[in-house]
Amino acid sequence: VKEGETVPMGFHRLTPALEKTGFSFKKGRFNLCVRYGDQDSFTYDPEQLDRYPKLDYSDYPSEFDHRAFSPYCFPNGVQLTQYRPLSTTLFHNFCFNPSATGKLYYGAAMTIFEEFGKAGAGEQKRPLPPIQGHAIPHHKEPSDKIWAPKCLVLIAQEPFYEGMRGFLARLYSIVNTRQTVPIEAWIWAFLNQMPHPIPGIQRVRYHIEGAREKMIFHKPPPVFFPVEGIPLETLFIHMDIVTVVRVYELLLAEGQIIFVSSDLSLLNK
Repeated sequence: VKEGETVPMGFHRLTPALEKTGFSFKKGRFNLCVRYGDQDSFTYDPEQLDRYPKLDYSDYPSEFDHRAFSPYCFPNGVQLTQYRPLSTTLFHNFCFNPSATGKLYYGAAMTIFEEFGKAGAGEQKRPLPPIQGHAIPHHKEPSDKIWAPKCLVLIAQEPFYEGMRGFLARLYSIVNTRQTVPIEAWIWAFLNQMPHPIPGIQRVRYHIEGAREKMIFHKPPPVFFPVEGIPLETLFIHMDIVTVVRVYELLLAEGQIIFVSSDLSLLNK
């Protein structure tokens, strides 16, 4: 990639090594990027199984498709494993810009680990390793079954992360129970009948049959902070006081902050 360009997802820039060798081209300086992987792991590119709506809305950019946000659903690719995760579901949030307009879209992802098949059917001799890059607790011993992840994703133009997460959890629960109403009807009602919250005035409480609590969607006034009810406990557990103060200092100064973690769900707490 050229100097100043964004490094592709999953790749690492070898800037120090290039600076020592003076590696360059006539039309500008280039940086070499490499991607590290586990040669024993089975990693695949994600594919779209289904979607709703079948066609994009008119106000969505032409570049908007599953390839625009699939790297955020599976940052390390689709990995197969014989070490069954202790939790069969995993939530995380993300935002992305599929075009050069600068418009951000927000996604809530629910990763589901399902049985894929039996091990030993091919030339695989060693057990498939645990899922890499997610810090997912798993059984210590491999099983004779292969587990594969699927991702249920909801994309929105507003960061209603808590409500989006609640909807995905309830939708997955509906799929796994006997329902007389088609799953498309639940999705259509959620996307077309729920009113949009008025910033700072109206909160929308949406309820799906069988859910314990109503999902709340709200927008703060324009002059307020963008979200409310941020849980600070996780922040102080994983950072010392000096680092927390530094983070708030950068936020107030509109500085750029990058949080790095091997646990996707931890980044969203």
